[in-house]
Amino acid sequence: MLLKLEISQEEWEQYWNHMKDYRDELVAHFEAGTDVSTYPDLDIALKSSCFYYNYLYVVINEGKIEPTQFLEEYAERFYEQSKEIANTAYSATKGMKETVY
Repeated sequence: MLLKLEISQEEWEQYWNHMKDYRDELVAHFEAGTDVSTYPDLDIALKSSCFYYNYLYVVINEGKIEPTQFLEEYAERFYEQSKEIANTAYSATKGMKETVY
């Protein structure tokens, strides 16, 4: 996985700890007064999740995998479609003026 992510074990551990601290302090167990100065980059989380999904898929299916089953490719297609949906929604409402204050 580290080869796929192009990071070292130390970089992975730093990233994992940062994600865990963020989760523990702001997401799962909100702590009042917590000051998080940086938010985690989710690219590594997505790539590592895709790696594990693909790995487990191959193991469960005894080495048989269809190209359409790769989670990273699905995520890219989903992202592109989401951008299209957001642009369509924006275009449909960009001329509207806010009237509720």
